[in-house]
Amino acid sequence: MIVKGFNSDRFALREFVYAAAVLMQISIDYAHKVFDEISEPDHFMWNTMLRGSAQSPKPQLTISLFSQMEKLFILPDQYTFPFVLKACSRLAWIKMGYLIHGKVIKHGFEQNTFVRNSLIYLHSNVGDIRIAMELFDTSTMKNDAVPWSALTAGYAKRGDLRTARDLFDRMPVKDLISWNVMITGYVKQGEMEAANELFHLAPKRDVVTWNAMISGYVSKGEHQMALGVYEEMRAINECPDEVTILCLISVCASLGALEIGEKIHSSILDMGEGVSIFLWNALIDMYAKCGCTEKALHVFCSMKEKDVASWTSIIVGLAFSGCMEKSISIFEEMRKTKFCPNEITFVGVLVACSLAGKVDDGRAYFKLMQDVYNIQPNLKHYGCMVDLFGRAGMLNEAFDFIETMCFEPNAVIWRTLLGACRVHCNVELGRRANERLLELRRDQSGDYVLLSNIYASNGDWCRAEDTRKLMDENGVAKGRGFSSVDDEKELSAAARMSQVVVMDNGGGLIKAGFGGERDPTCVVPNCTARPPSSKKWLIADQLLSQTEDLTSAAIRRPFDRGYVINPDLQSSIWAHLFTHLLRIHPPNVSLLLTQPLFTPPSIQRSLDEIIFEEFNFKSLFIADSPSLVHLYEASSNPYGLVSKSQCSLVVDCGFSFTHVAPVFQNFTLNYGVKRMDIGGKALTNYLKELVSYRSVNVMDESFIMDDVKEKLCFVSLDFARDLNIARRTGMDNLVRCTYVLPDGVTNTRGFVKYPAYVNRYLTLEDATPSPDGEQDDAYSKHQHGRATDLTKTEFNLTNERFLVPEMLFRPADLGMNQAGLAECIVRAVNSCHSHLHPVLYRSIILTGGSTLFPQFAQRLETEIRALVPNHHGVEITMQEDPILGTWRGGSLLASNPDFESMCITKSDYEEHGSRRCHKMFFH
Repeated sequence: MIVKGFNSDRFALREFVYAAAVLMQISIDYAHKVFDEISEPDHFMWNTMLRGSAQSPKPQLTISLFSQMEKLFILPDQYTFPFVLKACSRLAWIKMGYLIHGKVIKHGFEQNTFVRNSLIYLHSNVGDIRIAMELFDTSTMKNDAVPWSALTAGYAKRGDLRTARDLFDRMPVKDLISWNVMITGYVKQGEMEAANELFHLAPKRDVVTWNAMISGYVSKGEHQMALGVYEEMRAINECPDEVTILCLISVCASLGALEIGEKIHSSILDMGEGVSIFLWNALIDMYAKCGCTEKALHVFCSMKEKDVASWTSIIVGLAFSGCMEKSISIFEEMRKTKFCPNEITFVGVLVACSLAGKVDDGRAYFKLMQDVYNIQPNLKHYGCMVDLFGRAGMLNEAFDFIETMCFEPNAVIWRTLLGACRVHCNVELGRRANERLLELRRDQSGDYVLLSNIYASNGDWCRAEDTRKLMDENGVAKGRGFSSVDDEKELSAAARMSQVVVMDNGGGLIKAGFGGERDPTCVVPNCTARPPSSKKWLIADQLLSQTEDLTSAAIRRPFDRGYVINPDLQSSIWAHLFTHLLRIHPPNVSLLLTQPLFTPPSIQRSLDEIIFEEFNFKSLFIADSPSLVHLYEASSNPYGLVSKSQCSLVVDCGFSFTHVAPVFQNFTLNYGVKRMDIGGKALTNYLKELVSYRSVNVMDESFIMDDVKEKLCFVSLDFARDLNIARRTGMDNLVRCTYVLPDGVTNTRGFVKYPAYVNRYLTLEDATPSPDGEQDDAYSKHQHGRATDLTKTEFNLTNERFLVPEMLFRPADLGMNQAGLAECIVRAVNSCHSHLHPVLYRSIILTGGSTLFPQFAQRLETEIRALVPNHHGVEITMQEDPILGTWRGGSLLASNPDFESMCITKSDYEEHGSRRCHKMFFH
């Protein structure tokens, strides 16, 4: 080719293109340059380039090459389309895939086995599974395992495991890929029992099969099961790959499983050359955390190539393992290399100086970090320096150093200084440090105990006793000591402690639980209450006890008018929730918190302080209700309009407000949000007024009237007709019901006297209102004009049952200067781009407790239909559980592998403050 010319030998050109494009995929750009120099490439060369591009890191080159091929009027053949369709699948370019599908039909290749299999894979993986199923049903090659596996993976990916398993069971021939697809489908949906059953039925397994099981157990926090699978894998001489080994090393580091870690190390050595540097760094960290510093050093020294993480891992590992001199020595070696230490590296060397008592060296390194490496110290570095001075007994220097910090010290720094004062018996500085510490937090028993011990060690027993009394007055109790038992259940609980807590913090109810689960751990009232007969304030779940009589209970709520106006009360409710119900340790946990739309910055700042400074959560993500409801509905029905259009109109009838919010691509369009100042609280208050005026005084009975509202109220479909029926007497009154109040002796909760009568209104026919002759004037006067009876133990409800929900649809009839819900929906839609109007009207999602009123959706659809042009369709979706819909959307988001990258970390907050949170979540 060099002597005779580049285009002289067609056979050599073919081999050259094949080698550059297929055999060496990292050189795909070079292959394209070579291809551009070929004067007249044949079909084999075109297809070879398409093949190489489709399986390269740049599959988009396949599409551009195919477009170039069409422009040159080169007809594709049966080998062309599978490569182009593969590129569309990898890129998830479904619209391009539909276009290529059309060209396949145009050129007559749809019946070709390879092309049809590629089409089935495309539509199963990223397209419409129904198209894939139709292609499969019309195929004549039913004995080919490829389309069966593609369809099985498609249904499993969409969460339809029943259909996936049905396809798997019907497969005429099951190859290894088929088994792996089904097992992986179960694993990704968290169905580990089914995955394990199928795993043991598989006639053959490869590394993919084992990896699926190990990663599944690790993701569920079942570390012992993951290690058990690994042991079984080693017993049959199956070699794991790098991804699985990384996962197992982190498990060994967390559990201190040194013996298993050594076996994993042996597996890495068996892999020979080409082992990733990440594996060696993970091994260093694992050995250091297990206390085996000699092996950590051996791994570090035997590494042919190192990076900054390698040096940092060994420096930090040695420092925390007590090998301070060696840690400092390696740090000095690092300075002589091309690698520059980072923030974590300096934390390690400062810890080493602190533990070794090298005050001057610590000062020098702290200055070196800023002057030479231009690294600004953070709270961890300042904490190391305070610990350095404190261990050396230089308490005044430590106190002065804290005062010179460029930002406010946190509780950890003051606690470090207080501990040093305890060791060196410095009463005065200990008292000052404790005062500053109590300004930041008052709920940590150790803060009081340390100061009390300082006084006691100096013989000042009076002050020691006063400190203990102060601890009792603040309601702080010293926790019992406990032993850590290496038990599978304990390990599983510890793994759970590192999960994401999802909390839908509503004005009426708090829904809280762990990300990835279907239902929350607890649903409790977001308030405290004190019954008249008790001096004790009941909190959250205590209010749900059937033994507590909440008649005329005084209620305190952190929410008012839709926003948190009492952060201290909210903090105490959360503290009870985290300690007694969720049983979490916040510093190890990330928090996904829902907040109302348009929360004022001042309220947001106070909540950020509670989350990061009081509870010390690891990270925070803030979301609004409409976007989470949209996410859940789109995921629940992947073939529905909401999922396909990524657009919906969420109607959230909450505790304080009712919001109508358009959502597009999981983002709430704030400019289109409309709000009604009517929510569940306003409806309950209106019901209390009606019943108190007509029957019995219930103005102080919020819990009882909430129960009445939820059990008896309904939405009227014909208001005039129902009003006339409510005036009838006896059994002709189909809406009349009786509610019995609690007596505090036999019944601590109210109840409906005749439950069978509650739904009699559903038998009403769509007829004209009853004749006036059926009305009973005496009954009407009795209901509407009688004086309040304070001694009654029961009362009747007639038209109150549908008058209360009517507030949402006709607030103007009650003297409120607001539009009804249907009009708010139309206004919200009209605020958006006209192209979105059709899909918004067809994607209305109802959420919130007030949407549970019977006939709510039917009435709303009727009223919207009257306001919307005829060419627009109206479709309303009622959530499976409107109260839990927002939480389930948050749980789904929290289970996303990239969730942590979307959060604000505690270090981000400490560096930038609440402004960073507001900028990220409320831009």
